Amino acid sequence: MKGFTTPAMLNQYGVTSFGSLMTAMANAGLEAFRIVKRLETIPDTFTVYFSKPVQLKEDIIIKAEIMEIGRKAGKVEINVENQNGMIAKGVMSVKVLIR
Repeated sequence: MKGFTTPAMLNQYGVTSFGSLMTAMANAGLEAFRIVKRLETIPDTFTVYFSKPVQLKEDIIIKAEIMEIGRKAGKVEINVENQNGMIAKGVMSVKVLIR
């Protein structure tokens, strides 16, 4: 996913809030399962490490890579980058919904 930060994503200090970045990361992870395996999933656990703040209107790239997938659960690694390098890294485990 590619995009940029908008004023609605800012916190009181003028940088992108962690909640909005985590929401974008979670959506990218869930979308990776939907695209690759056509699976409906829900988040189970989510561990995120933020390394630096993101400024307003800064271009970001969110990359989600499936690490493991099974019948009932899966794991995905999510990276957030900009032109200067890594912004955040996360690992999310998901539960697979049975159709």
